Amino acid sequence: MKNMKLKLIFLFTLLLLLTMGCTSREIQLSDLDKTVIENYIRSEYRTGGSLGNTFVAVDILGSDRNKEEVYIWALIEEYSFGETSAEVESGASLPFVLEVDMDDGFAIAGSRIPRDGSMFSEDVKNLFPEGLHGKILDYPSEHIEALADEMETKVEGRLDLSREHRLAVEKAIGYVMESPWENRLRIDLSEIDIAEVHPELADSLWTHDGPAPQASIDPSDLLVELGSSEGHDFAGLVFDIEKGEIIGYLPIQ
Repeated sequence: MKNMKLKLIFLFTLLLLLTMGCTSREIQLSDLDKTVIENYIRSEYRTGGSLGNTFVAVDILGSDRNKEEVYIWALIEEYSFGETSAEVESGASLPFVLEVDMDDGFAIAGSRIPRDGSMFSEDVKNLFPEGLHGKILDYPSEHIEALADEMETKVEGRLDLSREHRLAVEKAIGYVMESPWENRLRIDLSEIDIAEVHPELADSLWTHDGPAPQASIDPSDLLVELGSSEGHDFAGLVFDIEKGEIIGYLPIQ
C-alpha cells in the first residue's frame, strides 16, 4: 500500500510538471497584444492602397515562449465604401509566424509567411510547429467563417458612420499607421469618437514636423479620437473637411 501511494504521488507530480512545462511554453496574450498583432499585419501586409480602409481579423493558432514566436492565421481585406454598402477591393488569407520580443512587454520584431503554390506545404512544415501543420494545411471552414463574421462586424461599424465621418476615420487611421509614434500599433482602431474641434485647441495642434500654424483649425473641422483615452494608447487627430485630410494631432498629456 505504501509503495502504491508513493507511485501515485510520483505520477501526480510528473503530470503536474509536464502540464506546467507545456503551459510555460505558451505566451499569454492580452487584448492589447492582439491589437498590436492586428495593427502590425495591417501596416506590414497591406493588400491595396488605403491603410485606413484595410481591416484585419486574426486567429491565434499558438505560440512558443522559448522561440519567441506567435503563430496566427490572418484575414486581411481592403474595402471601398459607398453610401450604404462596402465592397472588397483586395484581400488575403494566410498564416504568419510572428517573431516577438518579450524583453520589455510585447513587441513584434519581424514575421515570416509561407510561399504560394507548390511551396506552401513545404514552407508550412518548415516554419510552424508540427502540431499546427494539419490545421494550417487544411484550415477549418468554421474558423474561416468566424474570421469573416468578425470582419463583417468591423465593416458594419464603419458603415454606421456618415460618409464624411468615414473619410475622417480613414485618413486618421492612415495618419497614425504611417506616423513615427512608438505606440501606434497599440492603438485600438476600432474605438472611435468624432466631435467638433474647439478653436482654443489651435495652440496645441502639432504635425510630424512640429507645431501647426495657429490659423489651421476652423469650426468646421473634426476631432477624431482613436483608441481608449484612459491610458496613453490613443490618438486625437484633426480632420479638415474642406481639404479632406488630417492637418495635425493633439499631443498626449
